[in-house]
Amino acid sequence: MEWTIRTFVQARDATERVLDELGLGNYLFDVEPRDDGWEVKVECQGREGWKVTRVAVEREALERSLHDGAARAHLLATFRDRIGDCALPQREQR
Repeated sequence: MEWTIRTFVQARDATERVLDELGLGNYLFDVEPRDDGWEVKVECQGREGWKVTRVAVEREALERSLHDGAARAHLLATFRDRIGDCALPQREQR
C-alpha cells in the first residue's frame, strides 16, 4: 500500500468516526504512518484528568472500517479497551 494524501484523509476520517462512536467528551487525536500500519495517538479527558494513549492499527483496518461494520466493531472494541475511562459516557465518569 502506498502512502498518499487520500490514504491519510481516509485514516483520519475513519479514526474520527470510531472515536465519535465511542462517545468521548473531549479529545484530540493524530494518525501517523508506521512501517507496519498506523499509530493513533488519542489525548482524552478521563477520571484522573487528561491522558495520552497510543494505539497500533493494522494498515488496512482503518480504511476497511469505513465500509465494513465488523471491521468497525473490532476497532471500536480495540479503542475502548485501550482508551479506558475516556470511553465511558460522561455521566459515568463522575
